[in-house]
Amino acid sequence: MGGLIIVVMWPMILPIAILYFLDIALNLFAPILLGLNIAGLAGLLLVRWLWKRSGTMDRAYLDGLTGWRGTLLRGLRWVLWICIIWEVLLAAFFAAYLAWEHGLL
Repeated sequence: MGGLIIVVMWPMILPIAILYFLDIALNLFAPILLGLNIAGLAGLLLVRWLWKRSGTMDRAYLDGLTGWRGTLLRGLRWVLWICIIWEVLLAAFFAAYLAWEHGLL
């Protein structure tokens, strides 16, 4: 079972290992990744705002739907929230890393 975890996790571990061994690469890529995460967060918040503005994100509307469409929209609403939280955490991590590298923390 441990071997399977290593095989499955290897594509995620390899870039981190390469950045660790290059030592300077993370300092160069962190601002780029921070910018990309903030852009992704802005995109997700725009999608949420447009969806909420259309009225199809309201609880009353979603409770009125039955079948696969209601289930799909409820699931997408939860996935959107999870993605927004994930982007906030990534942006906070890279911002904290940059602040720590420059001695602000």
